Amino acid sequence: MGALEAVASGPAIASAAGRSTAQEAFQAARDGEPRAQKAVEEAALALGAAIANLVSLLDPEVVVLAGGVIAGGGDLLLPRIQEIVRSEAQPQVASAVRILPAALAEDAAWLGAAKLAVGQLDQEEKER
Repeated sequence: MGALEAVASGPAIASAAGRSTAQEAFQAARDGEPRAQKAVEEAALALGAAIANLVSLLDPEVVVLAGGVIAGGGDLLLPRIQEIVRSEAQPQVASAVRILPAALAEDAAWLGAAKLAVGQLDQEEKER
């Protein structure tokens, strides 16, 4: 397991919070449970540091975060991640980058696959 995944994946957050699922951990954090809040903070710190490094290196306009952790705990994680990126990334890029949750959330993968398939069908039709 990678270092980031060991702290910021759903199972890691759940385990650190002493819960069965990340959803339970996020709810416990919202309810003010200290162990769950610490688990969420550690995940946000790890994600924020990783994103700050990527932003400093690549200078993107937007970073889009998706997946179950963001879908279930984005309200807790995103503000802290944004704060960390602003303080740790190169100042010139940190102030300009936007960090957003994916608009398609869990549907992104299958929608992308469907678009790819439709594009392939369109290409085959044009070649006939």
